Amino acid sequence: MEQKTADKVKRTKRQVTNPVTLPPSEQLRFMMKHGTAPDSEHLETEGQQELLAANGASLPILGSDHPCFAQMGLVFGEPLDQVFREAKLPQNWGLRASREHVMVTDLLDVKGRRRAKITYKSALFDRHAEIEPTVRYTVGVEYQGKFGIAGESHRGYVFDHATRTEVFSTKTLRREGQDRTFLKTEELKQETAQWISARFPDHQDPAAYWD
Repeated sequence: MEQKTADKVKRTKRQVTNPVTLPPSEQLRFMMKHGTAPDSEHLETEGQQELLAANGASLPILGSDHPCFAQMGLVFGEPLDQVFREAKLPQNWGLRASREHVMVTDLLDVKGRRRAKITYKSALFDRHAEIEPTVRYTVGVEYQGKFGIAGESHRGYVFDHATRTEVFSTKTLRREGQDRTFLKTEELKQETAQWISARFPDHQDPAAYWD
């Protein structure tokens, strides 16, 4: 009975493959299947699928020391190789393939909100990964139209990543004819910064305002 239990634990231990540690015959099979190009789409897809299958049991070492992850309830363990380490997600958290790129995977909380961005490049000779926490509110400036052409416009905004909605927008500055005064977008940035600082002073803290 003890042997069966040990075998079960061994089989259910999920780890992302490090192709460099494969035996030469397996490395040859790996290269024949994917090629050696570090930007091979098939290789990146397979790497992402392994990461998803691990379901948080293997997460990147790089970035995992950010203090916000402990506040979220993530538990990190020993290194599994030079890129990944053991990890345990909070209950009902999970991973999802991102729409951004095949190398990007989202870490989702119990409400399905992205709390961290995982980037994994699974190339044979250029393999690396990183986990970056996500803040709830981000600010930015939107540019529309063709540069230097009448009708080009700029505006500042604040985006809420929890509700996936825009919660604030400045006025829109629009180019009229050859007018270049509208290009002074610093006032838009200042207005946006003042708005978010007054309401969410800790908006740059990834652990703030989610609950």
